[in-house]
Amino acid sequence: MTPKVSIIVLTYNQEKLIGRTLDSILAQQCDFPFEIIVGEDCSTDGTLDVCRSYAERYPDIIRLFANKPNKGLVDNYYDCILEAKGEYIADCGGDDFWVDRFKLQKEADLLDGDPEITIVHTGWQYYDEPTGTVHPSGSEIHHYSYLKPVSEKGELFLPILSDTHGPLIHLCTAMFRRDALMKCYNADTRLFRDKQFPCEDFQIVTSLARDGKVAYLPEVTLSYSVGKPSIMSLENLEKNYRFYIASIKLLHYIMIKNGISPDKLATQYSNRLHFTLTQAFRLYNRDMREEVLAWYGKTGAPQNMKTRLLRLLSSNRVTWRLALRLLNKIKPYRHE
Repeated sequence: MTPKVSIIVLTYNQEKLIGRTLDSILAQQCDFPFEIIVGEDCSTDGTLDVCRSYAERYPDIIRLFANKPNKGLVDNYYDCILEAKGEYIADCGGDDFWVDRFKLQKEADLLDGDPEITIVHTGWQYYDEPTGTVHPSGSEIHHYSYLKPVSEKGELFLPILSDTHGPLIHLCTAMFRRDALMKCYNADTRLFRDKQFPCEDFQIVTSLARDGKVAYLPEVTLSYSVGKPSIMSLENLEKNYRFYIASIKLLHYIMIKNGISPDKLATQYSNRLHFTLTQAFRLYNRDMREEVLAWYGKTGAPQNMKTRLLRLLSSNRVTWRLALRLLNKIKPYRHE
């Protein structure tokens, strides 16, 4: 039987969590068939074994794609999308889980009821892994003016691009039309596949919000996993820098393609560029510093007082070193 909905689950080194994710999807109660497409990206722990055991137990529902070698997030995601058989697509991260057993039914009903709706999303919450406690996402507070039952075509496009309070649409809460996404994908495959862009979800959300109506359900359907251990390290500083520079490139690409004036995204650019400059400063990397400053020039983003101070201190290697010594005494990093 052809599934009505395909659920994409990407996983990598999530041996202890992927079972919880799959169980939460399998618990869905709906009046239509669905499939789960698991993209297992060459994990180095026992994740693949867990996925295989689920695929063997639910052969009519779970389709496992065991990648070898590792594909990376973007190719893994869109390769799974191309394999999807459902009219609609949903998404759940391999360490997150759904908490509403009627999520799929509610969202599919909305899409069935209005062909102009391209994507439906819901409320969500944080789940702290070490303590098992949940916390509100804050989305209802920050985005309340945009969380209408139905937003018209294009109404949320610019708000999503310019948002500085986290995702207005969390893709792991959403369901969207496969044909609407494929129309965007085929029209501009680079947007979705270019390796210099750091994510898979922002392209989907912005494209579908531009091209159709967006529906919202206030019910919380997703627990988003947080609270994994992290340390301040040179390695993590560089990862942060690379990710945020890539996100700026993606934002700029979408801006140019859609004829958006840079001033509409000034705050977004300014926040991201300041963060990348702080990473370059901590790394004492002049090439990174110059790359950030070049993007300030390209986007016309304003520089706040802290940005100007970092730029001044890093303009001279002596003052840069002295400032770093002081900073590292206050907030040291660890070598890995």
